[in-house]
Amino acid sequence: MVLGARLVFREQVHSRLMSRIIFPVAGAFVGTSVLASLYNMFLHPLEPGPEWVVPDVLVALVAAAPLLYGAVRVFRDEDAR
Repeated sequence: MVLGARLVFREQVHSRLMSRIIFPVAGAFVGTSVLASLYNMFLHPLEPGPEWVVPDVLVALVAAAPLLYGAVRVFRDEDAR
């Protein structure tokens, strides 16, 4: 994420697609990371048992979903060229 922001803003190396998706993807990533942090602080027990594996994996996947979406969009655009 930091590398993408650096390429777009400092080096002025970006495509039209990158300039269109970087702000929504970054905003969604920050939002889902905040939600995952709130889940970890308030809902997750101090000593979780095996029943907490599935919710933990789901929260991690939700937090990573914006980055995966952005990567798929960029790679799909690169394949089209």
